[in-house]
Amino acid sequence: MDERLILRKIHETTVNPVTDRDAMPDIIVILNESVFDPSKLDYDFAEDLNFAFFQNSKHTKYSGILNVNTYGGSSWISEYEINTGIPHKSFAGPSYMPFITLVPHTENSIMSHLRSSGYRVEVVYPVDKNFSLALDAYTTLGAHNISDIYEFGFKPESWGHIPDTMIGDMIIDALDRNPEKPKYIFAATMLNHGPHSGFFPDNIGCSRVMNDTLCSKLNDYISRLTRTSEAQIDLIEKLMKRKRKTIVVNFGDHLPSFEGYSTQLRFTRDIKDYYKTFYNVNANFDIKDKTKYSSLDIAFIPGLALDMANLNNNDFYRANSLIRKNCNGQISSCQGKSKNTDKLLESYKSLTVKQLGF
Repeated sequence: MDERLILRKIHETTVNPVTDRDAMPDIIVILNESVFDPSKLDYDFAEDLNFAFFQNSKHTKYSGILNVNTYGGSSWISEYEINTGIPHKSFAGPSYMPFITLVPHTENSIMSHLRSSGYRVEVVYPVDKNFSLALDAYTTLGAHNISDIYEFGFKPESWGHIPDTMIGDMIIDALDRNPEKPKYIFAATMLNHGPHSGFFPDNIGCSRVMNDTLCSKLNDYISRLTRTSEAQIDLIEKLMKRKRKTIVVNFGDHLPSFEGYSTQLRFTRDIKDYYKTFYNVNANFDIKDKTKYSSLDIAFIPGLALDMANLNNNDFYRANSLIRKNCNGQISSCQGKSKNTDKLLESYKSLTVKQLGF
């Protein structure tokens, strides 16, 4: 099976992407480091852990559980997949190091696509931009500029001391630069990154039902998440008040490891494994597609964002959107469904591999 089947399928319909500058929305994608919705924990105390950040607002277009391909670390896997739509596990070998092994061969990304459409592409990084080859990787993927916290004069004692408000200010600064161009901004936070304390007071009432060390780490996480929720809601509200069309994607890159203790956590039935976080997508304008995805594969985010922006005239991302719609947001729900679906999936997988010039 090759990519011709799915290419024929998407070419059965035509697309007319927007070309007017004012009609092109700014797109901000925010990786919320190690963040998940604690109301998904299967304990009585979790009923009180309903953060507004995870609740839908009048601007929320999509939200739910995000299916990711890493757990407890290796954020660059989620960084690569959210910006390319290419699951790292599609390739044999050390694909768990995508900035090193996959990026040099990647010929298509949402960054390069939007750049070719007239967008200014910016990356806001919460640590040294040279960390894990991020500068080289994002430049290769199509970014015009990569800014980090040190360029803004911020030198924290540790990753756990980098407030989300700092990243929010850097996002606003990037939006204000080059106002003549629409923006695609990829940003990452760091406040919830481990390690989490093994000596934190139990303010949520978990000591009755779990290991003291895990309970302590969970309390530390909830304390930080309280600040994250407030900062992210404030940022989203600011962005939704802009006159320019704006899309904001928030997502968790992976579950926190809690230094190995998080495997002892119990989750509700809709969290079947540890490769689950959250996503929510807000926009200050109406969209045509009202489909709800309670569970969404991370690799479908680029096609979803381009569809919302009416800028999806890229063969790969059109195919990405076709599979998202046919599979209700997750490829696993389509596998084995029918012979025709299996053939379409195989064709899409072939097209995915072709995004790398091996």
